[in-house]
Amino acid sequence: MTFIHALFPPWLLKEGVKKMPEMVKNPEVRRKLKEYYKGEFFEGLSGKEDWTLVILSNPKNPEYRGKSILEIAEKEGKDVVDALCDVVEAEGASIGIIVHEISEEDVDNIARHRLTMVGSDGGIPASPRDMVHPRYYGTFTRVLGYQVRERKLFSLEEAVGKMTSLPAQKFKLLSRGLIREGMYADLVVFNPKTIRDEATLEEPVKLSEGVEYVIVNVRVVFEHGELTGEYPGKVLRYKPQETLK
Repeated sequence: MTFIHALFPPWLLKEGVKKMPEMVKNPEVRRKLKEYYKGEFFEGLSGKEDWTLVILSNPKNPEYRGKSILEIAEKEGKDVVDALCDVVEAEGASIGIIVHEISEEDVDNIARHRLTMVGSDGGIPASPRDMVHPRYYGTFTRVLGYQVRERKLFSLEEAVGKMTSLPAQKFKLLSRGLIREGMYADLVVFNPKTIRDEATLEEPVKLSEGVEYVIVNVRVVFEHGELTGEYPGKVLRYKPQETLK
């Protein structure tokens, strides 16, 4: 997850994240920030309109949830930087954000590359009400449904390899990633004709369609849309000496 303090310049972070809500009250700090944000402010984003791409994901104030910084500024009749600072002052500097920063064309080009693996990141929300990024629930199914079936960027076999055998080889998890005698039985059974992601920015906590079973270490943990109560998973750690069973 990306936090709102990632949008701020290094000189404001020197005193630590916890002090930022107090620091942004200072008019001189705000003046400097307004100068700073005239240029690129986060991984290629720049200019007032790009603040529409920065969305609050888990604020305490429910009126802010799912809103962009620019939306908040316009609704409250404020300069966009003042709105940003007011949010930090009220909510703290560790509020989660969602940033739309990469074009679909770039994503496509990266996804097609033979060495690209499919993965995601995230954390555990403090509350079920927290708005998370839809990738929490839909990363892999979006690849299978949207990129493979609908847009045919690469084959289903390539996609499965990018999710299983290629990462296992890269991270030296030698007894995982393939269906073969002696390998751990970690399997997902899905329907390639129906699999798709359902999570959206507005409704991010939604299970995907088309996944029938998830099997971890030979035990079924997910069956027809429901968890079974089995917990056979474990943390996988790199072991240079690992060999097939």
